[in-house]
Amino acid sequence: MKKSAYIFFALLTFSFLACNNPETSESNTSDYELNVKSVSSETDKSVANISIDGMMCEMACGGKIRKELSQIEGVKLAEIEFHEGEPLDVAVVEFDPAVTDASKLATCVNGIADGLYSVKSVEVVNYSKNPATESKSSSKKTSYFWEKDFRLPSITAFLPHW
Repeated sequence: MKKSAYIFFALLTFSFLACNNPETSESNTSDYELNVKSVSSETDKSVANISIDGMMCEMACGGKIRKELSQIEGVKLAEIEFHEGEPLDVAVVEFDPAVTDASKLATCVNGIADGLYSVKSVEVVNYSKNPATESKSSSKKTSYFWEKDFRLPSITAFLPHW
């Protein structure tokens, strides 16, 4: 009897690990739009407004994202603007561009909780006493080997079809 219980537990565990959820893999893309602009100001600072998909609550999700962003070297301040019911929430991050950049911030958010959160756009505003006259926009795609169409088979693939 013990052996069949172990087999049942192993099959049950495998079925949970092998479940495919195509919506999750589609919504967890790391494509995001990057906009950079310079603004004249009395102080020199850079602020990134990161639009994030996947946040469900302000305390747990927002707290985790704020904590992870704050631990990046060069980040001076990280705040979360959570709006319940809205599809996108925003992380406002003040950072030192000599130490870190917007791609490191986006990579950090995309990597939290095995990709639960997805960065949709990043707007960087560089405040300076002498702003550069040019602003730039670009799309950036970061690709990871696990984002390829690799999926574990579902448990139903191993069961006979009745």
